[in-house]
Amino acid sequence: MKKNRKEKKSSKRKKCKKCDWTVNDFVNSVWGTMEKQAMENKSLNMLHARLSPEWNRVTRKIYELLEVKDQNGLTEKIEEICGFGREAVRPLIDTILKIHKGTGKKE
Repeated sequence: MKKNRKEKKSSKRKKCKKCDWTVNDFVNSVWGTMEKQAMENKSLNMLHARLSPEWNRVTRKIYELLEVKDQNGLTEKIEEICGFGREAVRPLIDTILKIHKGTGKKE
């Protein structure tokens, strides 16, 4: 006898409850896969960096920095960008290359 749609969903839920798979487990699994891919293919590092939430935050700060007029504001923005540590390196390089190519468009 075939299971109907409702029974199939119910059995899937029961299986998920048994395995105790959490959102954190999923995130850790995806992150591990992304790190493995990046080790195998270095060009994926930039893609993964672009997908991080820090990318947009750093990029926004960089464009704010470019619009600052006074020294105090400049120092403040530089410190904010430096606060991102290594996460700021790729967005900074990307922005410099866009400006160099003449396509320094805000994202």
